[in-house]
Parts: sequence; C-alpha cells; structure tokens
Amino acid sequence: MIRKKLGQRIKEKRLQLGLSQEKFALSINMDRTYFASIEKRINILFKLINDDCFNLMKTIPDNCIDLILTDPPYNIAQYSTGNIFLPKRKPINNDIANWDKNSINPHNLVYDFKRILKPTGNIFIFTGYNKLGQWHEAFDKEFDTFQIFIWHKTNPPPKIYKNGFLNSCELIVCLWNKGHTWNFSTQKEMHNFFEVPILRD
Repeated sequence: MIRKKLGQRIKEKRLQLGLSQEKFALSINMDRTYFASIEKRINILFKLINDDCFNLMKTIPDNCIDLILTDPPYNIAQYSTGNIFLPKRKPINNDIANWDKNSINPHNLVYDFKRILKPTGNIFIFTGYNKLGQWHEAFDKEFDTFQIFIWHKTNPPPKIYKNGFLNSCELIVCLWNKGHTWNFSTQKEMHNFFEVPILRD
C-alpha cells in the first residue's frame, strides 16, 4: 500500500515542469479553478493498494466510493491469430496477455458496485465491443443512466496491410443515478468522447 499527499504531488509535478496553474490545467484539459482547488488540498491522502479487487471490494464499507474506474479484461485473446509476419521484417508481436483469457461476468459485479458507490458517485468501465452487450444487460436496469463514452486515440497502432480500420477507438461504459456529481462547467466539456494519444515509453 502506498500513501501520498495528492495535492502536494500534483504541485511538485507542476513546478517541475515550470508551468503556471493555468497552463498546467490547460495541458490536462481541466478547469483552472477546479485544478487550483485540488492543489490547495495538500493534506489529502490517497492509498494505492495492490490486491485482488474481487476480494478487497468485499471489505469496502457501503456508500463510500465517489468513482469506480475499471479496465477489466476484454477477452479478445481468443480472437488473436498470433504474430503478424511481414516480408523482410521481423514479425510484429500480436500476443495478448494470459490474464485477458480470464472471463469476467459483469453480473457478478453488480451487487458490490452498487453497494460501495455513493449515491452521488459515477462508474466508468473500459470495455471492448464484444463485451458491451454483457455490461449493458447486467447494469442498464440497475442505474438511471447507462451511456457510452469514446476514447479516440490520436496515435493508434498502424495497420501494415491497410485491410481494415485502425483500432483507434475504445469504449467506456458510464453509469450514474439522478443527483450524481457532475463537475463540467461548459457544454464544450460535455461531449461523449475525448481525443488523446496512447502513452508510450
């Protein structure tokens, strides 16, 4: 478990980059006033826990979580055809991690997600097209709102043979009830997609 003072860490990062609050907030697409309020709360602690979420979730008290943000396996390993072989070049590694082969049933998460989430809370679930129907079947009737948000990757992996669309979009299931916390301040911020690159080492 790791404990850090959130506001202090953010301020250190901003100063390291030599940016004003306004410019730093702009660089991460955040309202400047809201960013300033976060940076002021230097004593707020967050905990990073490395554990099995299915076990840990059962120990979390009721109605205490503001946001559930999760990126569970998409179960696309079963569709992988292995490495992509190219003429006069090394093959492109197309293997998908073994953990993606572990199927997750969204119905098994409904009870604990609803139990630990605050009445004002939100849920964001990254998923693939092949799992979207399962998430909808399990959660649509449990929340007032079930919407889809799109992450458009501005630098998706190339398709060498140009025989299909680039995998440039990722689906995010968004769930909330009436009275949920909504921090957007302008209509421009409320589009159901965002465009940012994939972070690469």
